[in-house]
Amino acid sequence: MKKFLEGSKLFLVFGLIVSLSIACEKNNNESNLVGKWSITSSEMDISVGDLSLVDYIAESMDTTEAVAAAYAELFSQLLKSQMSGTFEFKSDGTYTANYGGGTDSGTWELNNDGNVITTDKGTDDETEMEVVKLTKDELIVRFTTSQEMDVNEDGNPDSMSMYFELTMGKV
Repeated sequence: MKKFLEGSKLFLVFGLIVSLSIACEKNNNESNLVGKWSITSSEMDISVGDLSLVDYIAESMDTTEAVAAAYAELFSQLLKSQMSGTFEFKSDGTYTANYGGGTDSGTWELNNDGNVITTDKGTDDETEMEVVKLTKDELIVRFTTSQEMDVNEDGNPDSMSMYFELTMGKV
């Protein structure tokens, strides 16, 4: 019985150490995240329905792939120009974002594993961003957004998905 109790104590101590290390990691990730971040680069991929943007443009405009690629590049450059600015994550769980000439604000939270930032949880604007890298100086996040819009102006809405990867540096 004494060996069982000693084993139980050891298991309890091990569990406590694991719990504390997870809590400390989350606190460290949160402390790294809190502050003002400036977007230094962005990558994106756009699809409409099941087609890449280039294939969609070529098909819907009945044009060559080269012409479609040029239109897609113009559209991508327009979106990229909107992907400059700053995000500020505050210790009170609120954020302010200034990008593309506009301002946004709301709430944020970091999950227990420190790998997902959720903004505006429980609202129509809720967004989950996968944390690819988080240090005291660098933040890389990935997220996808989808919306219905009439891309080719034929009167029928199309499902457009945009995948983003943002790299940010601490200001």
